[in-house]
Amino acid sequence: MLVQTRDEFLQARTTLLKADVIAVDTETNWTDDWDSRELMGISMHCRLPENNEYELSFYFPFRHQHDRNLFSKHNENLPYEWLRDLACVLERTDCIYVGHGFKFDFKVLEREGIFLTATLRDTLLLSWMDNENKFSHELNDLAKLVGDKKDRAELKSIAKNLGGWEKIPPEVMERYACGDTRITYHLYEYFWPRLEKQELTKLYEREEKKLRILTKMEQRGIQIDKDTAVKLSEEARTRMRDTLAEFGYDPGKPSQLAHRLFGAPPEGLALPILGGYSKRKSKEFPQGIPYMTEAVLSRLNHPEALKVLDYRSWQKANSTWYEGWFNKTTSDGRIHPEFKQHGTVTTRLSCTKPNMQQIPRDVERTPVKSMLRARRGYELWEFDYSQMEFRLGAIYADCNPILDAYQHGIDVHQLTSSRLNLEELTGLSRSEARYAAKQTNFLTIYGGGAAVLRSQIWRDTRLDMPYETAEEILEEFHKSYPEWKKIANRCEAAAKQRGYVKMWTGRRRHFDVVWKHKDAFNSIIQGGCAEIIFDSMIQLHEEGFEIVSQVHDSLWIEVPTDSCDSDRDRIRKIMEWPESEFGIPFPVDEKRLA
Repeated sequence: MLVQTRDEFLQARTTLLKADVIAVDTETNWTDDWDSRELMGISMHCRLPENNEYELSFYFPFRHQHDRNLFSKHNENLPYEWLRDLACVLERTDCIYVGHGFKFDFKVLEREGIFLTATLRDTLLLSWMDNENKFSHELNDLAKLVGDKKDRAELKSIAKNLGGWEKIPPEVMERYACGDTRITYHLYEYFWPRLEKQELTKLYEREEKKLRILTKMEQRGIQIDKDTAVKLSEEARTRMRDTLAEFGYDPGKPSQLAHRLFGAPPEGLALPILGGYSKRKSKEFPQGIPYMTEAVLSRLNHPEALKVLDYRSWQKANSTWYEGWFNKTTSDGRIHPEFKQHGTVTTRLSCTKPNMQQIPRDVERTPVKSMLRARRGYELWEFDYSQMEFRLGAIYADCNPILDAYQHGIDVHQLTSSRLNLEELTGLSRSEARYAAKQTNFLTIYGGGAAVLRSQIWRDTRLDMPYETAEEILEEFHKSYPEWKKIANRCEAAAKQRGYVKMWTGRRRHFDVVWKHKDAFNSIIQGGCAEIIFDSMIQLHEEGFEIVSQVHDSLWIEVPTDSCDSDRDRIRKIMEWPESEFGIPFPVDEKRLA
């Protein structure tokens, strides 16, 4: 129903005030700039309280900018002050609100001074929790589950022809907007019983809290210093120009790079082809242009190949971070990343616009974090769990030597190096052997083999370890710590038998295909660590701390300068709660970012 008159408005409001469950969706002018984004209208769907079989949808238009000469009748915007009259429907505390991708609607409504504080059911998250392996959790793909259809192709065509989404008249928007809330309402009725059957409804309450926290994180954003960004961009461009002048060819073009690296002298270097061939062919390489990935170029161990890697790193740093982040700042000088709860199958967050999970580890080579700034009166700190995945893995494996080492503050990587006798086995120095042990320890979580171990050691240390030695190291590891292979096998068997494994919270990781069963152990480790950091985020949020970003096992928090020392101590103590749950320390390292 398209609401046009005051009587229709009051009747709709009365009906909605009686409803126990209301599906809500907002329509905006769809600009990428949140500073320019405006609410156009709100659609709601509910069942009639006096007749549960009868459903009603309402669309309240407020800011459509349609051509009144083309659409003159039955296409009036409601007076904007009526939106305040509608707030009593949306700010109830005795109602369940249903939406799809609620973070978006939160932001839109809060800009209008409307705050949803009651129980929320986000059908996007319900779908993801029901089975994270779905090809898509988008509304148009889920609609068929409830015998409905969401098709906005026609609406997009209308918007294009009229000159913008905001040009769509209310009577046209009503059909699609009310259709969305109808589908959303039915999806809630479809998914909630399925979560009850899997005993996941209590865990959904955590997801609802996380939803609100992520919304606040996105709204806060992170300050970027313009001068530093410009300086770093200019430095990267200068290095790229100097490298191009030195090369005399463009390393960004595969055919030119392959000709130089693998072609015959004097123009080529005739380096060995190590990574196979791509599908792209040329006259010089009829079987396919050789692969020239980072792994391949580093294995060539030639000065020019390493310079190509340097060129690529400067290019990526500039486009992704220096220019990339600066170009995504809004009028407040901050970037506002979009965090996706449903972005991975392991419950880890994913991030876009920009991707905060891709920050390079080598801060000296790529000083991305030097662009960050805190608000006036605040300091920006990073709080990072130390070896969280390996700690949780050792708990699952019940590996006593590792657990005892953590209990007594012993270096677990040096312990592994000693137990495997790596200095004698490999001929490495003490520090090099410890590093090899570190890579071996972490590799057991991901189920990698000798080739991966050898590649990682080469990548970080340029130690060319024979494949046979890497094999021997892994063999010795599993002899010394047999618990790790046992728990991996148990997880794989459980995934095969039940179709899922459970994390420590009771959260399920589902497996729909046979060849994924081997990832079961890694999934409960990655997912279990994500659950740990989410619980920390909830506790910190409830204590009033302002989290601005989450990057894997770390949180970035703006801390007031006046209370910085005491607040940092409180943050560490809050985040170290897993010790009481799991019995070994989960220490948190801290570092000032700005």
